[in-house]
Parts: sequence; structure tokens; C-alpha cells
Amino acid sequence: MLTVLNPATEQPIAELEQAGTEETDAVVARARGAFPGWRAVAPADRARLLR
Repeated sequence: MLTVLNPATEQPIAELEQAGTEETDAVVARARGAFPGWRAVAPADRARLLR
């Protein structure tokens, strides 16, 4: 686990799983595959989806 600290208070704010090389490569490949579809989404629609 990777503990994320608040830099102002140094208190833990999250714990994240750490991924190995194979897991990271798989996620990057999926992101690359999804990017063309995301690029086709209008900026206003992207903003709405991210809110």
C-alpha cells in the first residue's frame, strides 16, 4: 500500500494499491485504446462528465 499524505498536515488522506509492471502495462494499453473515443467527445461534454 502507498499512503498519501496531506502536505499541510502530514496526516494520511488515502491509501492506494501499488501496481506491478504487468498491471501498469495493461492499464496503459486500455487507456490508449479508450483515448480515440474520449478525444471525439466535445470539450463541454467532457467537462460535464468530469463534474
